[in-house]
Amino acid sequence: MLKPGNRIWGTVLLAVMITAGGIADSYAAPGDMVWMYATGGAVASSAAVGSDGTIYFGSYDNALYALNPGGTLKWKYQTGGRIYSSPFIATDGTVYVGSDDKSLYALRPEGTLVWQYVTGGTVSSSPAAGPDGTVYAGCDDNILYALNPDGTLKWQYGTGGAVASSPAVGSDGTVYVGSRDKKLYAVSPEGNYKWAYTTGGQIVSSPAVAADGTVYVGSWDKNLYAINADGTLRWKYATGGWIASSPVIGSDGTVYIGSWDHFIYAVNPQGTLRWRYDTGNAVWASPGMGPDGMLYTGTWNDTFYALNSDGNLRWKYQTGNEIWSTAAVGSDGTVYAGSFDKNFYAFEGNASWGYAAYAVATEAYSDSPKPGFGFGLHKKLESLSPSLKLGGIQVYSSETASVPLTLDNPDSVPIELIDITVTFDKELLELSEVTLAGGMLEGGKYNISDQKGEASVSIQIAAAENLFRSSGDIAYLKFKGIGKAGDKSVLSFTKRKINHAFVKTADGSLEIIAEPTAAAPSLTLPATTRTFPNETISLPLTLNNSGSARIEGIDAEITFDKTVLKISDVSLTGTELENSSYRVDFKAEDGKVSLEIYTLNEIFRGTGVIAYLTFDVIGKTGSKSDVTFTAARNNESDITATKGSVEVINPVFKISGRIGYYSSPESKPVRNVTIALEGERNQSFITKTDGTYLFSDVYIGDYSSAPSKTDDLGGLSATDASKIARYAEGLIELDAYQKIAADVTLNGEISGTDASNISRYAAGLTDSLNTAGTDWTFVPVAGDGSLSSDRTYSPLNSDKENENFVAIRLGDVTGDWQASTPKKRKTSESAVRCSVTADPGAMLTVPLVLKQNAAVEGIDVTITFDENVLECVDLSLDKGILEDKGYVLVSKKGEGEIRLLIFAAQDIFTGSGEIAMLSFKSISGKATELTMTQFDCNESPASGSLGPVER
Repeated sequence: MLKPGNRIWGTVLLAVMITAGGIADSYAAPGDMVWMYATGGAVASSAAVGSDGTIYFGSYDNALYALNPGGTLKWKYQTGGRIYSSPFIATDGTVYVGSDDKSLYALRPEGTLVWQYVTGGTVSSSPAAGPDGTVYAGCDDNILYALNPDGTLKWQYGTGGAVASSPAVGSDGTVYVGSRDKKLYAVSPEGNYKWAYTTGGQIVSSPAVAADGTVYVGSWDKNLYAINADGTLRWKYATGGWIASSPVIGSDGTVYIGSWDHFIYAVNPQGTLRWRYDTGNAVWASPGMGPDGMLYTGTWNDTFYALNSDGNLRWKYQTGNEIWSTAAVGSDGTVYAGSFDKNFYAFEGNASWGYAAYAVATEAYSDSPKPGFGFGLHKKLESLSPSLKLGGIQVYSSETASVPLTLDNPDSVPIELIDITVTFDKELLELSEVTLAGGMLEGGKYNISDQKGEASVSIQIAAAENLFRSSGDIAYLKFKGIGKAGDKSVLSFTKRKINHAFVKTADGSLEIIAEPTAAAPSLTLPATTRTFPNETISLPLTLNNSGSARIEGIDAEITFDKTVLKISDVSLTGTELENSSYRVDFKAEDGKVSLEIYTLNEIFRGTGVIAYLTFDVIGKTGSKSDVTFTAARNNESDITATKGSVEVINPVFKISGRIGYYSSPESKPVRNVTIALEGERNQSFITKTDGTYLFSDVYIGDYSSAPSKTDDLGGLSATDASKIARYAEGLIELDAYQKIAADVTLNGEISGTDASNISRYAAGLTDSLNTAGTDWTFVPVAGDGSLSSDRTYSPLNSDKENENFVAIRLGDVTGDWQASTPKKRKTSESAVRCSVTADPGAMLTVPLVLKQNAAVEGIDVTITFDENVLECVDLSLDKGILEDKGYVLVSKKGEGEIRLLIFAAQDIFTGSGEIAMLSFKSISGKATELTMTQFDCNESPASGSLGPVER
């Protein structure tokens, strides 16, 4: 006969973990029977153990039993049929169990009926619960039921066979359950189909859900299955017999399960065998696990086994008949199991549960509250249990103090719920707030709620995300002292639970103490404030309070010249008192303002600006007004107050500066630069020959200045192109200004494109260095030459001097720009001529010769000729000293003129000789001359020649 409803690991571990345990005799050794309780029928139901140590299980005599930890009867409840189902205990202590009388029962901890739900078949499946308290159970009428906590139907889901498997709930609320129709089902919390996986045999094994979402289940096709969360197969492991046992997951991910082939299997998370143990008969029961990894299970040879985690036998005990029920392990290590000999046994176990072991074990499973791992471990080891305490705090009368709620968690228990009630003396204290702000749980991972009474507050702190496992101040209770100095209120815990278990607490206290005599505070207004006609100004009222005096109420009366100033507002915005319980009232009159600053709750004891007095300036330029205190009081006692003054000044200013060239800003002024000043009143100025500019009579307001220039476009050569090309190759370094000059494309990068643009521009092939048509750029610098951020004035409210700029001619990396120079570089001291003659149609080759020894960065050449006699056909570095040396030739062949640039793009070559070949075609056959008007090497005139002519 098959035993449906074997305990899944989640339910087993609920029974295993959430216990106070049985009471073992002090002399008992592991494997000894501590006590035995006789029922009126076979015990196939697995036990569940309540937080108070009560042991619940069912029997074939139709009764659900509740035994005390010592093995005596606490109560029993009679149903109308045999009980295969294993009980489940909810957080409030309600016990759920199914019966062969087709009913699911909900019983109070004292054994009275809460409700009974009638199904269409026997209920041998063990109940489970979801995060919202929904109760799930399978039934032989082929249906998975979902019931509300009050026993009403929420939904039902039909399968193709009897549901003897006990459901398991995943972390997302998905319900997993097997059916005799050979399928493992995944059903959403709303009762909708998600997926089904078909095995080769009936499924009465109950699934276990791992932390990574893998679902493990056994089947009558003799296989243990690992199913992914999406319903696809991860792996399966074949045993030699039917599997009715339910899998258990170890802390290292090992899966343990029994089979009808007499073996208990340990399977690695990858689906390979770790070990197996031969019990000698069919293993129907699911293994139970202890904190040390010990496995406990019974078989059909009437024997109860205890195996080490390596698969070796530790001890065994012979009962009077087959064992179908799964073992439960109490927190003190007591092991509970039933037998078909009608008895329920308590054995001495090998180890007791501790919080650390519990935390490790639960991490192997999906984070679902029921069945499984939503509860704290109820244990007797008080020294390892988390505890709570309230601080001892002092407070002045009428002030507020924060009392910390401190969690001591030495064994790193995962904290799901803190449920406490604190009482206090309502004649001495007034509770204003309970908050997580400033504590270890701040940040949204926990939610806090409270219910305030006259002399008490009930507080619940519940996890919203990851569980906290550390110690520290977790919340603050804010109280206002309403008694007198010397009064003291005890802060007492009347309810103290963590994870639904009672914990140790330490009461706190709040004592009202006498306030020490403090130095009197004082008030100050700014000594001198300069402003302009028709402006609005805000004067800060500063509190000087070095003695930390109580500031309950500030009263002041301030006078001023009504022809200069008009009060418009007094505000706490932007001050130390903003967003506090302080308020301000004021009365404005011509030449006077009276103000009151007072608190509705908390007391300020600090120093700083406590208000702003806003005035409209109605006086003329040159007028002045004192702002004088005629009265100043704190807490109705006179205090010192220092007056201020306001001066109305001319709202017109000057901006001046100088523009110098970057290579020598002091000695190379840049003329003809247009400075555009944009803002309230736009102006422009063109720099003089000394590079200076001056804006006078600039009215107060927001401004920005920007220089521009379009002339003096010399300064570019093949040498500049060479430096840029070699920098782009990483061969040389450039300083900050040279890098700005090198980026002629204005794209923020320096590359061969910049070198190409310069060479083509210098050769006359293009009229612009970039698509924007920009030739100059300018960098603002301070008077000492250091870089400045910008030239923005928000607002301009004083004269500005040394508002200097550095000018940079784009492309001039050598920095040798000079004002008034043409695009061409310097002309050679004397022109070089070469006479040529040839028959019409003949080709002539004229070498271009560098006669002096030089390290060649760049060469700039200009040659003229009679275009009616000669036609320039080609220019080439072939056969010259620069051939294959990494040099680039750029040229422009115009009417009667050749402009030629040669620059190094790689390493510099040093030498002399023929550097280029110029090819001409004779048109008329007449004699003529080639004239070299420019031959510069590295931006300086050099010795060069043309010829001899080759025909």
